[in-house]
Amino acid sequence: NHRYDRPKFDLTLHPIEIGDGVWVGAQSTILPGAQLKNMCVITAGSVIKGIIPESEIWAGNPAVFQKKRSLI
Repeated sequence: NHRYDRPKFDLTLHPIEIGDGVWVGAQSTILPGAQLKNMCVITAGSVIKGIIPESEIWAGNPAVFQKKRSLI
């Protein structure tokens, strides 16, 4: 029976940016400061940090590059 105060994280200092046409799979986690560029795909259950380039597919925990998306 003790009180626990969770530290507060200010997202205004580390905003999340999501571009146009981005697909994010179920139960994925996007960490503060992540940038998902246009048309990228994040598979289900992935943990994203940093910059995900345009038209790439990323998967895993932590997410790693899988392949370039074909936009034909």
